Amino acid sequence: MTDDSARTVEYWRQRAERVVQRRLQGTTLSAFNPNVDVLLHLNPQALANLLERNPQIDGQRVQAASHTPPPAIHTHEDFLGVLLDRLREGKSLLIVSENLQLFDWLAAHFPARSSTLGGQAGIMANQLSKLEARSVLYSPIFSRAQAEVMDPRVLFPRVGEDRLEIQPCQSAAREGDPTRSPWIFEYAAGETFDFGFTQVTTPRANRLIVVSRIPGLGMNFREDFVPWLPELGRTVDTAFVAGYHLGGPEPGSPDVTRQYFAESAVALQKLRAHHADLPVHLEYVPMKEAAREREMLETILPHVDSFGINEAEIRHVLQLFGFSNEADSILESETAATLFAGGLALLRRFELNRIHIHNLGYHVLLLRRPYPRSLEAVRDAALFGSCVNACRALYGREAARDEVIAAASLPVSRVGLEQLLLLGPDGVVEGEDYVGAVVPTQVVDQPRITVGMGDTISAASYAMETIGS
Repeated sequence: MTDDSARTVEYWRQRAERVVQRRLQGTTLSAFNPNVDVLLHLNPQALANLLERNPQIDGQRVQAASHTPPPAIHTHEDFLGVLLDRLREGKSLLIVSENLQLFDWLAAHFPARSSTLGGQAGIMANQLSKLEARSVLYSPIFSRAQAEVMDPRVLFPRVGEDRLEIQPCQSAAREGDPTRSPWIFEYAAGETFDFGFTQVTTPRANRLIVVSRIPGLGMNFREDFVPWLPELGRTVDTAFVAGYHLGGPEPGSPDVTRQYFAESAVALQKLRAHHADLPVHLEYVPMKEAAREREMLETILPHVDSFGINEAEIRHVLQLFGFSNEADSILESETAATLFAGGLALLRRFELNRIHIHNLGYHVLLLRRPYPRSLEAVRDAALFGSCVNACRALYGREAARDEVIAAASLPVSRVGLEQLLLLGPDGVVEGEDYVGAVVPTQVVDQPRITVGMGDTISAASYAMETIGS
């Protein structure tokens, strides 16, 4: 390591140690999709056991599904093909299974599993509560099982006798509400999986998420709660929304889905009726159908300030909106510069105030001028978010404040430092209508969990930026 490199590493370590001393002081709202995830750590032997017990699996169909992954899972071969593709690429994916019997089959073959809190809103609400923010969760369904995995300090809004009540989440559970339980297959880097006709070695740790739909459920505010949105918006300082990717109560109906998106946009407007400058962040998850996803983003993004997305997802969104050059550049050479160019295209296309691209080793942040906070305050907040996320990787759960303080001493990613220097002086790029920067992250070589990392980074970073003291 050169003297300059050593000084740069030390600079970012000291900066992290300063920022983790700050506190969150304010109220956050996280909506709409807390889950009770079924979590398992996939290893080569577990896959070998499944294949041995299922000799009827058609290897040719698995191979075909791995080369052209289906938009949804219908068969066992679809599942294995999608799994093969994700293991080979080392990239995350959320995919819907239209075959509900698949989950019984998975349960029979993967007994070594656990249940844990999941869903963007659930992860964000719990993490912000652990960081000592006043954290409010909203979901159109809230079962006893969901309430039991929440931090007891998390609050939930209910309509009482002609007034809005913010209650502890455990007392707000509704008997009879269903529970959404995605299956999450975590895998480590450097493991070799044998599918019989081919072997793949994972280039990085990541996960595959397989979900089902609850018929008739739309991730939005319940109809009887909508009149109280202005009052709820008045009581919170920052809002995080997610779950629109599930497509509303009838995702197979374009007209119903279009109406769901429109009603969701109106709800966000009502949330700001008495708090016009309420910061709202949307955490991205891809949809199954490109046409519906385009409608969702075109309808929802004009009503949020901040957009969180990872390095693989942004390429998909760029293609969706005709930015093929930017998407191809990321595919050919994934760097801070190509991610920045793609982010800038979306920042301008949707007139967003902020885009946060989270990648392995570094963040890319883009801000539209004039922005209400300084670039260095935003970078500090993202550095705080990376410390929080490092704790999730280390412990496989949400981080308490004292653990985040300790995480500041972890080594800073060399990849992140290299990308910072490649982007420009001090990792900053400026233009007439924008300013952007790279922030390196802390390194955890063998994360215990990868699911929820983007949600954690986004929530902790934006909360520190908007309500940090």
